[in-house]
Amino acid sequence: MTQRPGGTPETTRRAADARRPGGGPRPRPGARHVGLGARAERPSLPLLGARRSTRRLAVLGVIFVMLGIMLVPTVRAYLEQRDQYAALTHRVQEQQRTVEELRADLERWKEPGFIETQARQRLTFVYPGETAYRVIDLGQVAPTLRPATGAARAETELTPYYAVLLDSLRTIDQGPTTSGTPASGATTSPTRP
Repeated sequence: MTQRPGGTPETTRRAADARRPGGGPRPRPGARHVGLGARAERPSLPLLGARRSTRRLAVLGVIFVMLGIMLVPTVRAYLEQRDQYAALTHRVQEQQRTVEELRADLERWKEPGFIETQARQRLTFVYPGETAYRVIDLGQVAPTLRPATGAARAETELTPYYAVLLDSLRTIDQGPTTSGTPASGATTSPTRP
């Protein structure tokens, strides 16, 4: 046996065994040779490989199912929180715009001219010696009609609320009429507060 430089007899023997046509180690002297009968008891190699791949697939499947069970609630919570974050960001932007508008209003209220204009418009204040006129649009004022004659009614004829209340109580006590109109003596005119 030739020994390679720096090699041990053990490594040299392995290299020689690898070069043999059988490829495996030599049988030891005195060892029993296993015949074909021992191989027939073992399952064939392709069948053994199929069982191993099935087991591996089953284990991988269980792992993926467990990952899915663990990740689905987490992903759902992430998506809900992302939507909440977007809504809150939008709300903060709206509130910032409102704050800017209110600050601008506050700055306007610091000007004496703006305060005077607001007092004239909102509170109808006038300086002493000025005369204030209020223009009323006649299209917005609807004339009130008398129920019996249908004629326009003057503002001085408006009855107080307690008189209308008493009339409605009397109408309820008398009951409905067959014609669908209020009973005699009842008024249906609007009242002035």
